[in-house]
Amino acid sequence: MDLKSYSKQLNDIYLVSNTPSFLFETMRKSNIVNDYLANLDEQELFKEFNERVSKPITNTSEIAELYAILIALSFKKGEDIQGFFKYINEKVKFEWFSKIAEYYLSQQITNDSFTYSANPPSHIDLNVTTL
Repeated sequence: MDLKSYSKQLNDIYLVSNTPSFLFETMRKSNIVNDYLANLDEQELFKEFNERVSKPITNTSEIAELYAILIALSFKKGEDIQGFFKYINEKVKFEWFSKIAEYYLSQQITNDSFTYSANPPSHIDLNVTTL
């Protein structure tokens, strides 16, 4: 996976982020994460993440790319994804990785346990008079 061509854009998002939730939400909205990375197979994303964390990080672009991979995985579902984010939350204390995992997990719990039901009116009067 080649993220070098996107490195500057990801780094820009990373550098202006002042909270983990802002970084998470902004990266999720970026075309790089949303359209490119999120469409890759989760096993490929896991492999890339693991390869990158096994090497020394030498600049902020590498950190931004790691965040992008992590956040791309937040588009996936399943036990492997939940387990991955739980592992990151508990074991990775570098920068905001555990905070982002915690944020993702809290959003998942909220989304999974929230049920919304609405009963729309059977008749809506569209004859509105204006002054």
